[in-house]
Amino acid sequence: MLIFVDFEATCWDRNEKNKRPHTEIIEIGAVATGQNLEQIGKFTAIIRPVIEPVLSDYCKELTGLSQTDVENGIDFNRAIDLFYQWIIQYQSTENSILYTWGNYDIFLLKRSLRRQRTKNKDFMKIIHKDGLIDLQEQFMKVTALPSSSCNLAKALQIIGQTFHGTKHKSVDDAANMVKLYKYLNKN
Repeated sequence: MLIFVDFEATCWDRNEKNKRPHTEIIEIGAVATGQNLEQIGKFTAIIRPVIEPVLSDYCKELTGLSQTDVENGIDFNRAIDLFYQWIIQYQSTENSILYTWGNYDIFLLKRSLRRQRTKNKDFMKIIHKDGLIDLQEQFMKVTALPSSSCNLAKALQIIGQTFHGTKHKSVDDAANMVKLYKYLNKN
């Protein structure tokens, strides 16, 4: 069983970005797949930002999340605890591997775990024993494209697939990663 995960974070347009360096996760979305890579479970959590609690207009437009959504969201550590409980339904903690799209999601998760002083030691073990795999990096090796030129939707286009769902909705992004995983493991 494989798990694909995506994170959405607070963000700003180019004019605001340098003024607000404290990006934090506001949504976790994941998809679990069975042996034939069919979807067998979904996880989603909206997280209340602490450092920059007011979403920029750019972020609301990009992610589709509203200010009310995040204000009604849950605490980051609670979301991680729920996510971990969801993961162990599908994978043993010794062999848990999460696939992400891009090393930014990996960086963002690790920074958020440190910043929030996450106490879920079992989840931390997954993260720190190579439990995160960058699917974008694998795709770039196969296609020989520079990573900066290939977002998730572009990668799907390259392999002749279309993006289903809403871009930057974390659970939809995670579900679309499955198509890329299938492509990489056929070639």
